[in-house]
Amino acid sequence: MNEMFAREKRRLADKYADYDTAKTKAAELDRLQEASATELEKAVKAADAAARADVTAKTNARLVGAEVKAAAAHAGFNDPGDAVIQLGAQIAGVKVGDDGQVDEDAVKALVAELAQAKPYLVKQADARQQPLPGQGLHQPSRTAGSDEGKAEAARRFGKPPARP
Repeated sequence: MNEMFAREKRRLADKYADYDTAKTKAAELDRLQEASATELEKAVKAADAAARADVTAKTNARLVGAEVKAAAAHAGFNDPGDAVIQLGAQIAGVKVGDDGQVDEDAVKALVAELAQAKPYLVKQADARQQPLPGQGLHQPSRTAGSDEGKAEAARRFGKPPARP
């Protein structure tokens, strides 16, 4: 068993023996290409890098904004979009990882601070839901049995209720 592992280890070591030299040669090739690039190629590369940075910044801002809205909704804000507006520049400091994961702890802390500083943005626990205009406060209809219905008809129309 050990012989098999040793054989496999030697095979893999031989397979990747020239990895360091290949890596060094690739770095040297990149350096030579950079040195021999024309001014136009350098300008295109710089513009590409700037465009990528701009798109990344905009995407990260949208990710953080969405995370703030989610945290504000979870915290019970009346309008979670208000949290994004109120926090403004503070959310620019929230870190986004290379994998696109937002620092949730920082976002929750910012939203909690905002909820404490401006409690009117958060729904109150004892606030009752008001009906929309036109809905009104309706009385529940009662279900009348046949005897109650006959008695009501007799009362309205002056006829004595019929007895079976």
